[in-house]
Amino acid sequence: MNGKKVLLVAVLMGCVAVSSSAWATPGVGLSLGEGLVVGGEKVQRTDVNLEALAFYSLGILKFDLGLLFNLETPDSPLTLRPGARVYIPGLVYGRAAVPILLSGSSDWGLLLGVGRNLVNLGALKIFAELDVTFMDSLGFTDAVPVELRIGLEFGF
Repeated sequence: MNGKKVLLVAVLMGCVAVSSSAWATPGVGLSLGEGLVVGGEKVQRTDVNLEALAFYSLGILKFDLGLLFNLETPDSPLTLRPGARVYIPGLVYGRAAVPILLSGSSDWGLLLGVGRNLVNLGALKIFAELDVTFMDSLGFTDAVPVELRIGLEFGF
């Protein structure tokens, strides 16, 4: 009887391992963003930007590495955005990332966002996201960019 329990546990663990590996999905994405910088005496529009994203999804958790390009000022420094997303299935997801300005200043910050898949075609998704970024060089509160992104993800 004890041997049967061990075999049953082993089979169940194998099923869990197989099902969890089916959730493990690498992918890529692109999104366009624009927003406003809130802080000081006036509100200013941010430049339109493009984020190229590589991700690895494990069920409701998605680890991502984004690279942000400024489309209006192409010679501006790139921003690396490693982070993670946590999905509430069928509803929204929360995003947290650490934006790192790839320049001599080594400026960094914290990005917090909320998003939603607008169209889900399995491997192909269209999403919208609202992000807020707090940067070290701005004291994390002096000026806060709020950005709306819309993008496309493809999971392999």
